[in-house]
Amino acid sequence: MAWVVDRCSLTRSVGWVGAVVVWSALVVASVDADDSMVAVPVGFAACDVLTFDPADGGVGGLAFTPDGDTIVHEGGTVRVHSAGGVDTLTTFDPPVFGSFLAVTPDGTSVLVGESSDNNIYRLPLAGGERVRIDNIRFNYSIAIDADGNGFVSAPNADFTLNQVWLIDGDPDTLSPPIVRDLPGFSGPLAVDAQGNLYYGTATLDCVESLFRFSRAQLQSAIMGTSLSVDDAETLITDAVGFAQMLYADDKLIFSELGFCTDPSVGRLWTVDLANNFLLEPQSEFSLAEGVLSPTFIAFQPGPEPFAAGNGMDGGRLVVASSDFIQLGKVTQIAPQLFFVRGRINGDLQVNVADVTSLLNFLFGGGSPPRPMEAGDVNDDGRLNIADVLYLLNFLFGSGPVISPPFPQPGPVS
Repeated sequence: MAWVVDRCSLTRSVGWVGAVVVWSALVVASVDADDSMVAVPVGFAACDVLTFDPADGGVGGLAFTPDGDTIVHEGGTVRVHSAGGVDTLTTFDPPVFGSFLAVTPDGTSVLVGESSDNNIYRLPLAGGERVRIDNIRFNYSIAIDADGNGFVSAPNADFTLNQVWLIDGDPDTLSPPIVRDLPGFSGPLAVDAQGNLYYGTATLDCVESLFRFSRAQLQSAIMGTSLSVDDAETLITDAVGFAQMLYADDKLIFSELGFCTDPSVGRLWTVDLANNFLLEPQSEFSLAEGVLSPTFIAFQPGPEPFAAGNGMDGGRLVVASSDFIQLGKVTQIAPQLFFVRGRINGDLQVNVADVTSLLNFLFGGGSPPRPMEAGDVNDDGRLNIADVLYLLNFLFGSGPVISPPFPQPGPVS
């Protein structure tokens, strides 16, 4: 796989008023707090978007609101970071050790897990008091299916096996586990679009397995017939340690346990569910001293796949790097936008038809360039009549050539 190293590339987006279009950065903050680097596949860009003061404590959970704002459990406080500022949803006093954050399928609440007192809370995103909905000892990871069932992994009493529990809404009664005897001292969960549940092991030998339980098996277990690891389909037996995991675009993305490989490098991996469970590295992080690995991850899907060239339409991944106690930052990984400058109408040529399309957009209510960046023919950060004249001069006069990406598709240079 080819890699590029990117310290902080901001994907540009377009807003326009009347016949003038101006650029605006999507990223709320760009912070490079240390000398760490992120290696991402060609066609992707990485940028540090949040860093935390050591006095605030480590990162204990990461999620996205339905509007695409970042939710972070930082040092015992759950906050929403948006372009408009930072809103506090709740504060634990004394602080608790966060296990996970997960937004409910209806988008109204975030579930907060913590392993100091072992509680799980429902927290309204619109504001309001948190409600304790369960108590699962040393809860570690959560996956929520489309029906709203919350599956939580946690170790058994002597930490020899892991189990999966269903959040039942009763914090005072311990229900039987859904899955009773999974290997590993901890392990992340993920649910795919069909409702199948995935579990990745974490053991001291760092040679890990990925298991899958079908939606039908889970429904049977919810009705009272608990599952064993022997009921699972084994997909992978040679992965590194699973730290956190999520489902995106028919792939699993997971962070590895930091002690399994070089402690100065942390990695994200993908498992291609549609391609014989192919295991590939997704990105590499050079880690500051004391940071164990990339820890919590969250994904905001877009209308296009999370693939090179799709820009922010391909969604974005955020990754927390933390020592869980003091150090912490959040990095965004997103596809770069590939386009041809001057290709306004979306066909495979740049010609007078693109001039007509741009004029219709600017002054006649026509369709916008797709993407908008393609209409910035003179590369000045604006869309206006100057771009029309520049394109005409290029096509029929002796004007300067069009700046890259041209004539081949590519990202903003």
